[in-house]
Amino acid sequence: MSAAMVGISFGCIRIGKKSLEGTIAMFLVCLLVGSVFFASVPNSLPVVATAALAATLVELLGPERWWADDNLTIPLSTGFAFTLAFQYFAGGMPEDM
Repeated sequence: MSAAMVGISFGCIRIGKKSLEGTIAMFLVCLLVGSVFFASVPNSLPVVATAALAATLVELLGPERWWADDNLTIPLSTGFAFTLAFQYFAGGMPEDM
């Protein structure tokens, strides 16, 4: 939603059908929300940044490049990125998850 709102309102630099401004907005909102939710998890910032980047890239590429709608591909790719990033950066999944 943040990508659409910012991209439509302020988007000047085009990346295909999307805007750079909307893409940056999505990444920052994903990073902010993820940082709030995982604030109590040690070493979570690089994990959240990796997942935010994955979500942003899947959204940027758009549903025409994927096998399904982005309402499915974004959560799946983000969950996959979280899993890999937790294992790489944080040494495994948090115990309370």
